[in-house]
Amino acid sequence: MKTFHKIPPSLCLRIRPATRGLALLACLVLTGKSTSVIAADLRLRLDRKSGIFSTGESATWSIDVVNLKPNERPPDSVNFRLVSNSLVTLQRGEVMLTDGKGSLSAKRGTPGTLMVIATAPGYKPVSSGAVFNPRALKPSLPCPADFNAFWSRNLESVRAVSLSPTLAPEASPNPGVDLWQITLDNYGGTKVHGQLAMPSRKGAETFPAMLIIQGLGFSPLSKQSAVKPASKGWLVLNVQAHDIPAYGSKDDYERIRKTTHRDFFKIGNEDRTKSYYLGIYLGTVQAVRYLQSRPEWNGTVLVVRGGSHGGMLALVAAALNADAVTGVMAKVPGGCDLNGNLVGNRAGFPDWWNAALERPKPEIVRRTAEYYDLVNFAPWIKAPTLIGIALGDRTCPPPGMFIFSNQLNSAHELLIMPSAGHDATPLNTHRPFDDKETSWLESLKKGEPPSTAKQRAPTRGGR
Repeated sequence: MKTFHKIPPSLCLRIRPATRGLALLACLVLTGKSTSVIAADLRLRLDRKSGIFSTGESATWSIDVVNLKPNERPPDSVNFRLVSNSLVTLQRGEVMLTDGKGSLSAKRGTPGTLMVIATAPGYKPVSSGAVFNPRALKPSLPCPADFNAFWSRNLESVRAVSLSPTLAPEASPNPGVDLWQITLDNYGGTKVHGQLAMPSRKGAETFPAMLIIQGLGFSPLSKQSAVKPASKGWLVLNVQAHDIPAYGSKDDYERIRKTTHRDFFKIGNEDRTKSYYLGIYLGTVQAVRYLQSRPEWNGTVLVVRGGSHGGMLALVAAALNADAVTGVMAKVPGGCDLNGNLVGNRAGFPDWWNAALERPKPEIVRRTAEYYDLVNFAPWIKAPTLIGIALGDRTCPPPGMFIFSNQLNSAHELLIMPSAGHDATPLNTHRPFDDKETSWLESLKKGEPPSTAKQRAPTRGGR
């Protein structure tokens, strides 16, 4: 079945043959000729560090070949694809290289993103992006009228579930940190699995709290993920994103992935009360409640962190626990604008959009998705919010993250990485976000708001 999308009228009015509203400038040569060489690395760099442009401005990307070995020669050309809002391919072509270097430029007349994906035979594809007038990006669908009521009812339900914590001491890789494996009861008979870590306590000493939510993967928790921040003075709860054991063998997790959690994101997607994500989202409430119950907590500071799928859940945790969370940091989060394809923005993971196409009535799934879309949770968040956006991300599309941030009432900061993808690489690391997160944690730990977090009016009314 085909995936259909709508192009906003404002873009349609600007469409030209071949470029569909975007003017490609010099340095694009459409000869179809290239040379295959031993793989080194392609590097793609945007000419503006912020990654942000006004509509109508030109963005320029430089391309070069690096890490060539002696006697290797770069390719004569690089193939490229220019993509609008991570969904619509606007142009395919070739950039001729001179001594392994070239460039291309593009501009757009409507708010949104452009991504360049460059390839050459024997080389790994690389991507880099630019965003144009991001504050003008809006949600694909309105928030359901009963969104608040739905989640308020579910919050009451999960808060009635006893935490019933089960702790088992673990050998810690740091002698100055105590470590436990922990299991909590959750909504609907499910469990929250994780690790609890804290500095070896002296008397009645208390600590700021940190909830870390792991990403999508089915794998054991790393002890260092909890122990390292605990060694810096944090009371840490590090949890799996799913109801799966904290530890196990590779075969154990592979069996879980292929059986009970096969296509988990599709489970219950036609009914908001039966969605797999209902329990996952409410599990963040149990995790926060547990940290608040610990006598070692200082009673004031409680931050949440995560990346990708874990970044999505970190933002959900900040929304559903708005009166408890004092700071949230999410790197390349998923779950933003889940019906973006309706207006020409690709909806990334969790893939509600394409999953809907498998159902007899896709519109039912799309409506269910609105109750789990981070865009609709954004106005609930009160804590300072840091979001890392990789403009070359082909897993969690950048447009949705900008749309999410536009709905925030809280002070926030966007750390934009123009040439980074969803996963960090040696050439395109996530170091800028990691360094910024470290700075934020230093401030939040002292109970101070990060100086770089700015209050901005949301682009649509808050709650």
